[in-house]
Amino acid sequence: MPDPEAPSDPLARSQQASAGSRQTSAGSEKAASQNEQSSQGNKPAPAPSDDELVRRVKEGERKAFDLLMERYERRITAVSYQMLGSSEEAKDLAQEAFLRIWRGIPNFRGEASFLSWAYQITMNLARHRRRWYARHRVSKTISLDAPIKEGEEDPVSERIADPGPDPRQKAASSDELASLQQAVGELPLPFKSVLVLRDIQGLAYEEVAKVFGEQIGTIKSRLHRARLMLRKALERGGRDRV
Repeated sequence: MPDPEAPSDPLARSQQASAGSRQTSAGSEKAASQNEQSSQGNKPAPAPSDDELVRRVKEGERKAFDLLMERYERRITAVSYQMLGSSEEAKDLAQEAFLRIWRGIPNFRGEASFLSWAYQITMNLARHRRRWYARHRVSKTISLDAPIKEGEEDPVSERIADPGPDPRQKAASSDELASLQQAVGELPLPFKSVLVLRDIQGLAYEEVAKVFGEQIGTIKSRLHRARLMLRKALERGGRDRV
């Protein structure tokens, strides 16, 4: 039986059906939009930047500083280890560095990245300890086996760059690796510091320059000399073993 309320005009019926279709489509789009918003709401929030965490620390949020420690504790400990050659002393130095960082954050002006600033504090502490070792005739050799990044399994010795023969080829045996460690450990402090940050830690020249407050050209020159001294020391050690 025909619907008494249905329009008899075919054109009117077509327009009514089209309007119903548009309403159905609009309802579907609205539901899809709500589902998309709900899905986006379930996505994890992006990790806060270093600058954001520093700002929150300055506002008194201790948890923000804990996040900075979690982010960079491995790197700070690694560079301490590579400068001092002792895991126990490296852990102690890293703790002291983070204490200095915590106390110094209120005065951190952001002229360099947070990581460069943290490295600067760590390297200053390491240099002070190395000088103490020199005054008290304490012998230390640098360790090259500390991984520097999360998930990196290769020994740090495989990251050293050299304009001449690749040190990886010289470290084919445990004796040669020990010679490499000793050679880096015996480099004069200014050259060793640059070598550790650039060739072992992998910092860019700009970052290394900020750590030491030097021009990039000075850093490149110092690094070049450090690499030459390292190569000569390895060659000399090889001749001594023959």
